[in-house]
Amino acid sequence: MQLLKFFQVHTHAHRFLLLALLASSQIAQALPITDLYSHEVAVSGNSDAQRNEAFKEALAAVIVKVTGNRRWLENSAVRRAIANAQSYVEEIGYERRTVQIP
Repeated sequence: MQLLKFFQVHTHAHRFLLLALLASSQIAQALPITDLYSHEVAVSGNSDAQRNEAFKEALAAVIVKVTGNRRWLENSAVRRAIANAQSYVEEIGYERRTVQIP
């Protein structure tokens, strides 16, 4: 068992993603997903470097949830947004949980 911190990020990425999706000519159907614009990332601390990496990981996960397709992570505008992920963060929180690591 190991104690990990989970970093929850709520984004306002929907503004960026709406523009990206409108620019796409493909129409897709998706299942409803709860917490669409938030994601939890396990971190070992709360340093600035770890927080910035968690922001990037969380925003990438949100983009995949919203679009339903990992290929959007290859888009140059999306890559720039992920590099500046902290700009899209609306709220963060830390939670300690004990988890069993296989």
